[in-house]
Amino acid sequence: MHCGEQVLEVTDGECVFLPKRKPHGFIIRSPHLRALCVIQPSGAEQAFRILGVPKNSAKRQTAGATYTSPMKDPDNPLRVSEQFGVHNLTREEIAVALPHYPLPGELGSKEH
Repeated sequence: MHCGEQVLEVTDGECVFLPKRKPHGFIIRSPHLRALCVIQPSGAEQAFRILGVPKNSAKRQTAGATYTSPMKDPDNPLRVSEQFGVHNLTREEIAVALPHYPLPGELGSKEH
């Protein structure tokens, strides 16, 4: 888990608090993940409800957008997120706000 200058390794049963409006990101290094996220005050979870499709679901969703995706599509996940107060960082913003976060291509062959 990356939050500003902090880098935390989170293992089974641990809890992480992320302050409001503090840039954060994470890297999943396990083949399985189960997480409980509490968002307070509420709002951003509405974006998750619109965009989220369980991995094992029969319903297929198009690949998610990244900071390199074009923003022309009104159904773009980045635009949906913005409606609920979620700002997805650009590559340049990640480099400044999360200085220890490895950007795509920096994790070897595994992109995230």
